[in-house]
Amino acid sequence: MPKCSAAYTGDVAGSDALEGLVRFYHRRLVAPAYALCENRSDAEDIVADAYVRTWPRLVRGQVYDPAAYLRRAVVNDTASWRRHRFVVRREELRRRVNPAPDIAEDQVAGQDEL
Repeated sequence: MPKCSAAYTGDVAGSDALEGLVRFYHRRLVAPAYALCENRSDAEDIVADAYVRTWPRLVRGQVYDPAAYLRRAVVNDTASWRRHRFVVRREELRRRVNPAPDIAEDQVAGQDEL
């Protein structure tokens, strides 16, 4: 496995490695996620997803610097989260401004006959 950064040199193949990685980096990753999404729960979820997606690459030795890799994963995931929230809020607003008409099918059929 390539040498990891000086900040974290734990053996990523060991059974306690993920726990050590989380313990060492968690606060450093949640803080920027929170700053970008302004919601603690969402920031925690984003960081957890970054661990899940990064872990297989760490175990295979494909990550040289876990801190930088995790930080980039968190920033990318937060950007995706923000885009998703923008689309959801836009759709909610559109539905409030232009609500779907409450017309029963029999009313529509009657209008067609007229």
